[in-house]
Amino acid sequence: MSDFLFIDFDRAEECFKRAIQVEPLDAESLSRYADFLWIVRKDFWRAEDTYLQALSIEPENSYLASKYANFLWNTGGEETCFPLDASNSSSSSRDSNM
Repeated sequence: MSDFLFIDFDRAEECFKRAIQVEPLDAESLSRYADFLWIVRKDFWRAEDTYLQALSIEPENSYLASKYANFLWNTGGEETCFPLDASNSSSSSRDSNM
């Protein structure tokens, strides 16, 4: 019964590494690998880099942005911020002045 509960994280990481080597890069695969790095490996630096890599592929993907925001919220990433383009930041400052 205990064999069923055994999880080989090293093998899982090898599968993630193979998945993110496929061309073209897939933002969802990168995002899932970032989740693994954060939650399983507790490697916050590599997780953040991987989230950012996923966002660079699909910068308009709000799901990926929310996953990165959740990562920052839960890991205390106060000095890190996902950069917004100038059009988003200027419209939000305009709206707050009304």
